[in-house]
Amino acid sequence: MSDEAPGEAKKRKSWILAVVVVAGLIAAVVLVLVSGRGQTPQPPAAGAAPTSEPTSARMVTTPPTSPTTIVELSNDPEGWVGVISPSGEGCWVQAASVSCSTPTGEFNFPTPMPDENHHSGGGHPTNIFTIRADGDGVWTLGNLGLVGDNVVTLVYGITYRAHGWTIEPAREGLTFTNDKTGRGMFFSIDRVEPF
Repeated sequence: MSDEAPGEAKKRKSWILAVVVVAGLIAAVVLVLVSGRGQTPQPPAAGAAPTSEPTSARMVTTPPTSPTTIVELSNDPEGWVGVISPSGEGCWVQAASVSCSTPTGEFNFPTPMPDENHHSGGGHPTNIFTIRADGDGVWTLGNLGLVGDNVVTLVYGITYRAHGWTIEPAREGLTFTNDKTGRGMFFSIDRVEPF
């Protein structure tokens, strides 16, 4: 038999019950906090009528949309500005045209061989595509040499303007649109599409 008095056993049971209840409350609070993490409640829209329908404890929210950011690139005195996408495609932009190449000068599709008006290239295919403001495009062989203070690294999701061209970088590639003619190109390592 136990040496405890009957009153002490009752106190011990009450104390254990209190500890279990407190632990359960703590676990419930932690569960509520963890299940709602990362969700921001949204206030009702202005003028919205209150509803009598029950609402869920979890709210689904969508990120706010913001107007497109447009960055004007400073124009270099010689009329050129260089741009490099986060994935490495590089281009020189001037008022009359945009010329682009990939980081290695190679594409994931066959490009034309140089014609008789360009270097022989030692049997190498062309590696630079130039789109003119009127929408005509031409493949050439060369090195863009994107170095200097007038070369800007682009950021996805920001729209740029330079020398009358709108530049839209995306993970899929770069889109250049001439502001006057509406002509331009989509450029990436996977495809080049004049429009």
